[in-house]
Amino acid sequence: MGGAPVFLFDIGDSEEAMRVLHFSGSEGLSSLFEFQVELACENPDVDSAQVVGKTALLAIRGESGFRHLSGLISRFEQVNEMPRYTIYRATVVPVVWRLQHRHDCRIFQRLDTPAILKKVFEAAGVPADRVRFSLVNSYEPRDYCVQYRESDWAFASRLMEEDGIFYFFEHHEDKHILVIGDTESALKPIDGGDTLPFRRASGGVVQEDHVARFRRVQEVRPGKTTLRDFNYKKPGLPMEAGHAAEVDKDLEVYDYPGEYQDPGRGSSAKGTTMAKLRLEAWQASRVQTQGESDCERLCPGRLFSLREHSREDYNGRYLLTHVSHSGSQPQVMDEEAPLADFHYTNTFTSIPEKTPYRPPRVTPRPYVQGGQTAVVVGPSGEEIHVDEWGRVKVQFHWDRQGKLDEDSSCWVRVSQPWGGELWGRMFIPRIGQEVIVDFIEGDPDRPIITGRVYNGANLVPYELPAEKTKSTIKSNSSLNGDGYNEVRFEDEKSKEQYFLHAERNMDVHVKNDSLETILHDRHQTIGGQGKNGKAGDQNELVFRDKSLTVHRHSQEHVGGNLKRHVGGIDGAGDVDIVIQSNRMELVHKDSHLHVKHALAETVDATQSLEVGKDLHRKVGQLTAVETGKEIHLKSNKIVIEAATGITLQGPGGFITIDASGVAIMGNTVLLNSGGMALAGSGAAPTAPQDAVEAKPTVPTPADDGKVRAPSGLAVAQGASELEPVKPMNLAATMLPMALLQARAPTVTCVQLANQIDEMDHAKVRAALAADVYNQSGTPGQLPEGFTRANDEQLKAIFKGRLSDEEIKTLTAPEGSSYRAAIYQDDKGKSYLAFRGTENKEGFKDWKENLLQGVGMKSDHYESAKKLADHLDVVTGGNMEIIGHSKGGGMAAAAGLMTGAKTTTFNPAGVHPNTVGGMNMSNASANINAYVVEGEVLNWVQDNRAVVQGGAVIAGTKLGGPLGGMVAAMLVNGTLPQATGRRVNLPQPKEFDHAWYDPVMYRVDLHGMDNVKKSLDTHQENLKNQYVASGCEAQLGKR
Repeated sequence: MGGAPVFLFDIGDSEEAMRVLHFSGSEGLSSLFEFQVELACENPDVDSAQVVGKTALLAIRGESGFRHLSGLISRFEQVNEMPRYTIYRATVVPVVWRLQHRHDCRIFQRLDTPAILKKVFEAAGVPADRVRFSLVNSYEPRDYCVQYRESDWAFASRLMEEDGIFYFFEHHEDKHILVIGDTESALKPIDGGDTLPFRRASGGVVQEDHVARFRRVQEVRPGKTTLRDFNYKKPGLPMEAGHAAEVDKDLEVYDYPGEYQDPGRGSSAKGTTMAKLRLEAWQASRVQTQGESDCERLCPGRLFSLREHSREDYNGRYLLTHVSHSGSQPQVMDEEAPLADFHYTNTFTSIPEKTPYRPPRVTPRPYVQGGQTAVVVGPSGEEIHVDEWGRVKVQFHWDRQGKLDEDSSCWVRVSQPWGGELWGRMFIPRIGQEVIVDFIEGDPDRPIITGRVYNGANLVPYELPAEKTKSTIKSNSSLNGDGYNEVRFEDEKSKEQYFLHAERNMDVHVKNDSLETILHDRHQTIGGQGKNGKAGDQNELVFRDKSLTVHRHSQEHVGGNLKRHVGGIDGAGDVDIVIQSNRMELVHKDSHLHVKHALAETVDATQSLEVGKDLHRKVGQLTAVETGKEIHLKSNKIVIEAATGITLQGPGGFITIDASGVAIMGNTVLLNSGGMALAGSGAAPTAPQDAVEAKPTVPTPADDGKVRAPSGLAVAQGASELEPVKPMNLAATMLPMALLQARAPTVTCVQLANQIDEMDHAKVRAALAADVYNQSGTPGQLPEGFTRANDEQLKAIFKGRLSDEEIKTLTAPEGSSYRAAIYQDDKGKSYLAFRGTENKEGFKDWKENLLQGVGMKSDHYESAKKLADHLDVVTGGNMEIIGHSKGGGMAAAAGLMTGAKTTTFNPAGVHPNTVGGMNMSNASANINAYVVEGEVLNWVQDNRAVVQGGAVIAGTKLGGPLGGMVAAMLVNGTLPQATGRRVNLPQPKEFDHAWYDPVMYRVDLHGMDNVKKSLDTHQENLKNQYVASGCEAQLGKR
C-alpha cells in the first residue's frame, strides 16, 4: 500500500476523542456487515448507554482518499485499562441489523416482493433514503404472504432469496444505503480505479494498491434443477419445470412443491423462472476466486479487474462477494506501544463477472407445527362469504392487524369429506365459526381448513352430557334466520330415533323405485292452524297405477267437499267396487246420480225404498215391471193416464180403454152384482241402517326438534308458527283433473329459471363477441354499462407492464388477421374478446386453426395466451374471456391457461399441445361453449368420420382458399372438438336458408348474427316451458 493509512472513528454527536487501535470486520453480498473496533480513550468513564444505538463512522485513509464504513453501534464494552487510556470495543452494524430484533406475525396480500419489503422497512422505521431499489425484473404479486414468528430481517431475507434478489451496502460519510438489486445493472466498479495489479507477497514494500495473493477454487455443484407443483384450479395442467447448466446435468436436484403455486403466482412460466433462480444460486459458487489485498476500496457488490497475474486465465474481471478487513495502528498511544507501522489488509472472495449471482437460500422458511384454529370472517351484513371454489376467509388468533372482515386473509380452501366432479359433500364454514386450519407442507402461506370446532360463542346443538346419545347434522337459516334443517340420530337404548327436520320445503327426487317398510304405525299430519287460519294441502300425482291394500279398517273424514274423477287421462275410466259385507251410506242432504248411459242393478234378495215425500220417475220410452208374485199399489188416489190406450188384463178377461171407447171382455162380467176385491200384501219397507261417521285416529305429532337456544334459554314459539290440527281433520285431498292441475317439481322450475338467466348472461357476452369484429374505430352498440378500451385506456389497464408496441402486437398487429379487444363494465371488470374468421381473411385464419388443431404452434393462439396472461396479472384475475369461431378457440386456450371464466360461440377446438399437454377434461370447467345446431365448424369437429366423404363438395361450395382449407381439414379430420361445458342452441326461429344446399346453410349458421338469434330462440323456448310447468306460481315471472 502506498503510504501508511490512518484509521479514524467518530461516534454520532459525541465529543469523546476515540483513537482506533485495531479493527476487523467482514461484509458480503446478501449478508449484514459487522466490524469490531478497538478504541483508546482518555475518559475512563464513557457511558455505554450514551453510545449504544448511536451512528458511527470508521474511515480508512488510502492512497485515493478515505474509504468510509458507516453504521450503528450495537455493542460497546470496556476491555482494558491503562495509565492514560481506557480501551473500549465497539461493534458496528447496519441500521437494518435492528430488524433482527423485531419479530412479528402478520399478513401481506396482493403485493409483490419489492412492495412487501418497503412496508417492512417503513414499519420498522428505516428511513426511505437508507434503501435504494435497483431492480430490473418484474415480480408477480403474492396474493398471500405471511410473516410467521420470524424476525423482520429473516422475513425480508427469505423473500429476497426466493426471488433471486441480492443486496449490499453503499457507504458514505454521513450514512450507508442498503442497495437491493437483481441484475448486473445494480453493480458498479470499485471507487478510485477498478484495475488492480497482481504483486506476489514477498515481504518488500509495494507502493500501490495491489492483490498479493489470488487463487481459483472450483467445486462440484448441481447442474440441473427440476421442480413440480400442483394447481388445483387447473389440475390437468403439467406443472413440472426445470433448468439445466452446461455441465453436470446428471446432478439433478428435484423438489416438490416448487413454491410457484402460492395463490396468485401459479404458472408454468413462473416455475421455469424459479428453477432457473435456484440453479443460478448453486452455480454462483461453482467457480470462486480467493485473494488477499491491501486495497481498502474492495467491497462486496463492486467489480474489479485483475492484471499482470502469471496465469493469464486468472486475469479478468470479477464481482466481489465477500471481503474481510483487518487493520491496526498501535502507535496512536504514546506509552508502552510497540514500534510498529500502520497495518491494513483484507481477504476477499469473488466470482467471474459473467457468472449470474443469486443469493443462496439459507434463511429457513417458518414451519407451522400442527394445525391452528381461526375464525371465519367476511363482509359486514353477511353470514356466508364464499367464492366459486368453496373457499372462505379467516382471521387467525395471532393476527393483530386483521379487522375481522373480507380482507383478513386470502381465500382458504376447505376440506370436505367427499369431493368429485359436481358431486360430493359440501358444508361451507360460516362467518363467526371457529375452524381448524392446517398448512400444506407446514407453509404458513398455504392454509387449508380441515375441520370445525365449537366454542363458548358457538355452543353444541344439544346439551351435554345429558344428550350424549344424540348425533346430528344441523344447519341454520341465513340471513338472520332462527330456523334450521336437521338430520338427527338418537341412539339411546329403547328410544332410538331417526329425526328429519326441514325448515321450509322438502324435495325428494327418486329416479327409479322408492321402497318403504314401516313395521308399526305411521302418523302423518299435513298443515296446521296458523295465525291466518288453517294451512296445508296434500297434492299427489301418479302417472300410472296406484294400489292400496288395508288389511283391516279404513276411515277417512273429509271436512269439506270430496270430488273424484275417474278416467279422462289413461285407461277406460271404469269403477269397480266390491263390498264383501254390508254397505251403509248416509247423505244428510240431497243425493244426485247422473248416468249418461245405461244403469243396471241386481238385488239378489229384497230391495226396500222409502221416500219421505214425493217419488218422481220419468222414463223416455218403455217401463216394464215383472214380479214373480205380486204387485201391490196403495194410495189415497191412484191416477193412471195413457195417451193412446190402457189395458187391464187378468185370467178371466180384460178391459181396454182407448180412443174408440171402453171395451170389457170376460167370461163373466158382474156389475154391482157380487164378487170381491183381491187383497194385496201391503208395503213394508225395511228401514236402512245409517252409516257410522268416520272418526279417524288423530295422528301423533312428530318431534318438532326444538331445543334450548344458543344462550341456554328455551326457544319461544313464534305467533305465526303452525299449531297441530285438532282431532276433527285428517286431510286426504285428491286433485280433480290431476294431470292438468299438478304443479311441476320445484327443482325443475329452479333449473329452468337458472337456464333463462344464463341466456341473459350469454347474450351480453355475445354482444361483445360480435363487436370485436368492428374494426372501424367507432364503438358499436354495446350492452349497457360496457365500454371498449381505446389506445390510451389500454395503456392504463396494463399499467406500464406492456409497451405501446407490445399492446399493438397483442391486439391488432399489422398485416395479420388476428384481432383482440378489451371491454370493461361499470364495476371495473375486464372482458377480453378475440375475433374469429372473416371471409377476406379466411385462408389465414383457417390456417391458424389447422396448425393448432394438429398440435403445432400457432402465432395467433400464442399471442392470445400471452395477452390473457398479462391481463390476468394486472387485473388480479378480475376478468373474463370471450370469442367466436377461431376467436372462440383462442379464448378457450387462454381460459385453460389462466383459469378465467370463458364464454365461446361456435368455437374451434383446442389441441392439448396448445396448452402444454393439459388434461382437457379436468381443466375446462370454467368454459361455456354455445354451439348452434348444425353450424359448419362444430359439425366438422363433431362428425369428422361422417363428413369426410363430402369434403371435396364442401370445399367447392365454400369456394376460394377458405373452401380448400376446409376441404383439407375435413379429409384429414384434424380439428379437435369444442372445449368446455357445451350448451347446444336450436337454429333461429326464423332462419332463412337453402335446405337444398347441404353445406352453405351450415356456413350461414356459423356467424354471430345467427348465434344471437339462436340465443333468443333458446331463451324463448325455455320461458314457454317455464310457464307450462307452472313455475310462475312458485318463482314469479321470468
